[in-house]
Order: sequence, then C-alpha cells, then structure tokens
Amino acid sequence: MDVLSVLDEIGFIDGLHIEALVSTIDEEGMANLAPIGVRRIGDKLYMKIYKDTQTYTNLVSRDLALINITDNVEYYYIATFRDDEAIILLDHPLDNGLPPLRDADAYIVVKKEDFEDYNEFIIIKFKVIDIQIKKGFPRLITRCKNAIIESLIHATRIRVFLERGDIDKVTRLKHLISHYKDIINRICPSKPYGMIMDDLERMIREWEKNSD
Repeated sequence: MDVLSVLDEIGFIDGLHIEALVSTIDEEGMANLAPIGVRRIGDKLYMKIYKDTQTYTNLVSRDLALINITDNVEYYYIATFRDDEAIILLDHPLDNGLPPLRDADAYIVVKKEDFEDYNEFIIIKFKVIDIQIKKGFPRLITRCKNAIIESLIHATRIRVFLERGDIDKVTRLKHLISHYKDIINRICPSKPYGMIMDDLERMIREWEKNSD
C-alpha cells in the first residue's frame, strides 16, 4: 500500500493540520484515548504532546500510536473530559496491541521516529506504517475549513454594515476574521486556505475604499 497516496486520497494533504482521537497504551497494555492535533509535513506526521498527559507517558515507553479519524464531536467531548467513558469507545486491540476507535472512519498506525523538546511539551515526528479505511470516505476534522467558513460569513456582513455606515460592527467582524487568519497561517497550507484569506482581505479593503 502506498500510504502517502492514501493520505492524499482522503484529503489529508501536505501541510494540513487535522484533529483526531489518538490511541496509545502504557507499559502494561492499558489503553488511553485523547484528542490531539496531527499535522502532515511531506511523508511524516507530527503531534504536539504535553508532558502532563497520559499520551506523553505512553509514548515515552512505546513507539506506536493509532490515529483515529472521526467527525463525531461527542467522541471528542468524551475523550477530553470523561476518561472513564472514553475506554468503552475503543474496539479490541489490533495485533500491535493498539485499540482502534470502534466507530472510526479510518485509522492510521504510526511509529515514533524523533522528537523535539520544548520544556512543557514535545513535538513528535511519526512515520506512517499503515492506514485502514473503515467507511466509504473518511470525514476529516480540520479547523482550517471552519475558519474559512466563519470568515466568509463575517465578510458578507461586513459588506452590509459598510453600506449602512456601521463601523463598530465592521471593526468587530474584521477582528474575528483576523483571528481566523492567524489560525490559518499557523496550521493550514497556503493553498487553498491562505490564498482564500488573502483574497478575502483584498475584497474587504476594496469595499472599505468604495464606501468612503
């Protein structure tokens, strides 16, 4: 299997940051499920892991992790705040000992290759070992898409408020768009996300100029 081609096919393109539920196990084989952002850079995947988490403890002692792809927001809530309930979301362990999310659209098996230490957290570089598609087309969660949609909605209102001369509301919405652009600049590839935001800001400047 060409795992990189599969990543491309499911929309996990180079430079994209997605949200996922990551399964790890400790030295005794006890499972943990945690919501973690995963970024693809070339043929590697990267995760920022805080040192005060069980995921960090598990990955110190073991090299493998399992990235579960799902857009079920209730699962993210449970994995974030209800550890005791998160375990029942997991299926029987694979041959490597890692339990996949029972209702995952897909899962990606990764192996730790290297890490960089930043005091409170580490950034781990992973090699993709395997990908299994469990449903027709996996639904990735990425803040990039949400940031674009929110910005587009705000921009349509900016145009209306400029026509009305309501500058306070224009300013407030521009601040929100700036916040979303910061997210996109930080975790999203320039094409198409950065390009869309640049064009959106250009249009807003033109609307402001025409409204003077």
